[in-house]
Amino acid sequence: MMTRQARRVIAEFTRARLLPEGWVLEYRQLEWPHPAEPVTHWQVVGKLPASATELEVLQARKALADQRELFQVCTRCHELNPTGWMQNLQICQGCAAEDGAEY
Repeated sequence: MMTRQARRVIAEFTRARLLPEGWVLEYRQLEWPHPAEPVTHWQVVGKLPASATELEVLQARKALADQRELFQVCTRCHELNPTGWMQNLQICQGCAAEDGAEY
């Protein structure tokens, strides 16, 4: 079962757009060219046929949460985060900031 926080992250960092050739699933990639100044862009990470139902599109967006190159679960707070919010592969930036990391 997906937590409220995980649903919020999926809603904020994934989207599905219907194009003439079918559904395109996109992930909002975060980059940090400067501290405290994230830059985002949408990256295509999957496709579905135009005939896909609303439920199939929603399930495909939720399945993106299992792709470790897109999302990680913090070992401390156990919350799902986009990889751009992770300090490293184990700890999110929020938990790292509690330990004194500065951004």
